[in-house]
Amino acid sequence: FHFENLDNGLFTQAEVEDLLKTSLSDIIRTTTGVTDAPDRAFFVPGSQVDGAMRLTALSKLPNFQEFNHTRQLSPFFQFGWSEVPGEEALDMAIAAPTLGWIGIGFSD
Repeated sequence: FHFENLDNGLFTQAEVEDLLKTSLSDIIRTTTGVTDAPDRAFFVPGSQVDGAMRLTALSKLPNFQEFNHTRQLSPFFQFGWSEVPGEEALDMAIAAPTLGWIGIGFSD
């Protein structure tokens, strides 16, 4: 499945064009009731210089020592999380150089 695959019959060309114009900020505003999401959600100012990727200085990254669990998945990708006491919730942070999206999935 890929939404741009017109052969699967899931979306028309017009629907695909609308999907391509939809931003993460649009999704946040539509599905959560948050009305003041920035136009470029999760954009870090200074992360792009002359069209080239630039790593953010470590001093600007989350303090991963504050998390109960951390994983350094590559030299440039770090993930940290802690259980929230008394709640069925997690506090999480991801640090990675990107000019696009970071996706994460969970399974049992």
